[in-house]
This record gives sequence, structure tokens and C-alpha cells, in this order.
Amino acid sequence: MAGLTAAYERSTAPNSPSPFSHHWRQTPYLEGAWHDPPGGTDAPRSKPLNEPTGRVHFAGDWLSHTDAWQHGACTSARRAVTALHARVPAS
Repeated sequence: MAGLTAAYERSTAPNSPSPFSHHWRQTPYLEGAWHDPPGGTDAPRSKPLNEPTGRVHFAGDWLSHTDAWQHGACTSARRAVTALHARVPAS
């Protein structure tokens, strides 16, 4: 663990906050929904949501394999941004 801590300290800006994990169910009054679509996010019914509709791209934890977590939202956002980036011609 000490090696991991040292590696992390070298990779962050001097004034950046420490990383943390938070379970959203511990936030009072959040009342967020947890979903479990039949067949998961790989089901045929989910495919259209993971593909662009013209210039519109959807992203969110609910379109990833790690729904209800920030990691899922970031993974989904990266997918959408990568697709948008692929549309921009190389200059």
C-alpha cells in the first residue's frame, strides 16, 4: 500500500484533494433510483441508447456496466466523446 500511496502522491497536483468513495444511499434525501434492465446494458433494447441519433449522443452511468457509480458515468462519457472525436476530420 505504501508504494501505491507514493505513486499516487507523485501523480497529483500539490493542491488537489484526496480521492474518496461515497455510497449514494448514505446521502439523506437523495432518493435516487437503481435500475436493472432486463438483459442488462448488453440487451438489444439498450443498443439504440448507446448509439448516436444524428448529432445527439447519450451518456450516463445507466448506459454502462457499472451503473449507479461515477465510474460508470465516466466510462459512458468517454465512449460518447470518443465517438464524437472520431467524427472530427484529422487536420
